[in-house]
Amino acid sequence: MPEIPLAVQERATVWSPERAGERRSARKVVPCRALADWNPAGRGHDALATILAQNEFRAPDLIPIRHGRMAASPWTYFRGAAAVMAADLASTPNTGITVQLCGDAHVLNFGLWKTPERNLSFDLRDFDETLPGPFEWDVKRLVASLAVLRWPASRVSCRSSTCRSQHCTSRWRRPRPITSGPASSMLN
Repeated sequence: MPEIPLAVQERATVWSPERAGERRSARKVVPCRALADWNPAGRGHDALATILAQNEFRAPDLIPIRHGRMAASPWTYFRGAAAVMAADLASTPNTGITVQLCGDAHVLNFGLWKTPERNLSFDLRDFDETLPGPFEWDVKRLVASLAVLRWPASRVSCRSSTCRSQHCTSRWRRPRPITSGPASSMLN
């Protein structure tokens, strides 16, 4: 495995005033409040057509199973409709900060990993739909997954869950090293 240059490591893990300035500039392009906006009229695609177009790349005998699973509940539809959400998010504003996305960032695609140093690290664990894109897309999909999981509850509790998740993610805005120690130290 090639060694990562120190300059890249430092940029990825060290907070600096320059990087903080970049984030503030990005927020002028798209304020945080605007990230929640979505206009269904600007959709520009048919959700069913997007799902059916994926069938071309799937094993024909497994397509009915996939569609049956997606029809079972809002959660299983959400999990199977990453392409629909990506197409929807393409019509929303973004800061222009492009990263390598997970592509399917939802609650169940996060978990604990054991590092070679025997530390626990909390991170993504599903990369089969990874692609370059605006960083907001993964954040929005993750927060939306929390709301979909809470959907049988009232709208108030869905909004409450979403607000709490936004508060938690805002606490982690400064970049951290990927392996910063045991998971227990990350919770403090």
